[in-house]
Amino acid sequence: MQHTVTINIPELFEPQIQKIKDFDLFVSTITIDALQQGAPRFQGHHLAEAAQQMLGDYQINDELTCFTTLDGKPIV
Repeated sequence: MQHTVTINIPELFEPQIQKIKDFDLFVSTITIDALQQGAPRFQGHHLAEAAQQMLGDYQINDELTCFTTLDGKPIV
């Protein structure tokens, strides 16, 4: 899947933009890099959110945690 992004850059940056050989590739590359760097932070947030939502189920249902005792380490 591809997405198209339209950005508005103030005219005062035009001289710097013209110095970049392939501006479209430049913007695509830095956008992808920024998204990849932000991905782990957002993934961790969603994981923590999901764990918080499941906490009540794990506290009242022993079957959900029965296998955690196999390795001898409690889940906190």
